[in-house]
Parts: sequence; C-alpha cells; structure tokens
Amino acid sequence: MEKINSDESFALNNWLYGFSVGPATLNALVWFELKDKKNWLIESERATTHLKSIVETNPLASPVSWVNLAICYALQGNPQSMKSTITKVRELTGTEYWKYRRQVECEMHIAIAYLVLGEHEKAIETLEAASKMDGPIFLNRELDLWFIFDRLKGNPRFDALLKD
Repeated sequence: MEKINSDESFALNNWLYGFSVGPATLNALVWFELKDKKNWLIESERATTHLKSIVETNPLASPVSWVNLAICYALQGNPQSMKSTITKVRELTGTEYWKYRRQVECEMHIAIAYLVLGEHEKAIETLEAASKMDGPIFLNRELDLWFIFDRLKGNPRFDALLKD
C-alpha cells in the first residue's frame, strides 16, 4: 500500500467535502481492516502527530481534525482519549457555525471510532442519532460506501439506516 502524505489531507478535505478522513487515518483504517496491527499503529501514530499539531496550535481547528484524532485514539486502543476527544467534537459541532456543515459527518466518524473498539451497538446508536440530524450528506449513502461499516450489515438496525 502506498503511503500518503498526511500534510496533504486537509487540503484534500476541502475538495472532497464528504470524505473527511485524512489519508494517514484512512491508511490506518485500511491496515486495521487487513488486521495488520503493526502498520495500523504506525499510520495512526503518524496521523495523531499531525492532527495534534493542528488542534493544539489552532483554537479554531475544525471538528474534522478532532474527529480524525478520535479515530486514531481508537486505533491505538486508547478509549479514554477517544471519548474525551469525542466530547470536544460534539461541543464544536453543537455550535451554530458547525452544526449543519459537519455534525452528521462527524457523528458518522465517531461511529467509526466505536467500531474500531468493537462497540457495534454504540456505533449503531450514534448512526441512528446522526440520521435524525440535518446536514449536507446523505448518511445512508455514505454508510454503504465505507468498508468499515460492512461489519454491521445484517444487523436489522443498521440495515434500516441503509434504506432510503
């Protein structure tokens, strides 16, 4: 697998609106899916370093940076840091500025973090709540595109989310 420069991820995110998981985080998720722990830890650590440099130096950092960090903490097996980061994401996406623009998308990525930890019911609960929020993405279509959600197919609650 080719490694992608994580510094390019946030420029790409402005272009690919609905696809806001940065390349290093995405690489880590692919390695996670392939059950290659060594590489998923390398990539998640790389992404974590980059993301921390953004959120720690920019008080106006996007909730997208924070939610990517939450996914990385989940990949590193750090649920405490993941959950405190999720609190920050939800604080940001609850504001008028971010609510419509990124809330649904960030909730979908929070569900990914829960899936990484094996908390499938919590992931579905998060997605069900997200499906009731207003936002610029069609959640059910996004869910069908992301390989990480395949592990939920066959669950009646998740399958209901996939329907139009």
